[in-house]
Amino acid sequence: MSDRIDHAEQARHLLDAAHKGTITETSRLNIVEAQVHATLAVAEQQRLANIIAFVATGSQPSPAVIAHVKSGLGLA
Repeated sequence: MSDRIDHAEQARHLLDAAHKGTITETSRLNIVEAQVHATLAVAEQQRLANIIAFVATGSQPSPAVIAHVKSGLGLA
């Protein structure tokens, strides 16, 4: 399995790079890529929220699901 990408951090990094200097093709591409990473970050957070809501209904999550949620919340 590949390392987890922190999409929110990637988005912040790309936006910082895009705001340095004049508007260029590279800065425009950085902004577009930042938007993609921001969208993926929101999707990850929504997925975690859905898993937590599902578990709150009384379901017993597997150890893998628990590890995934802890990792997503920065607790692992």
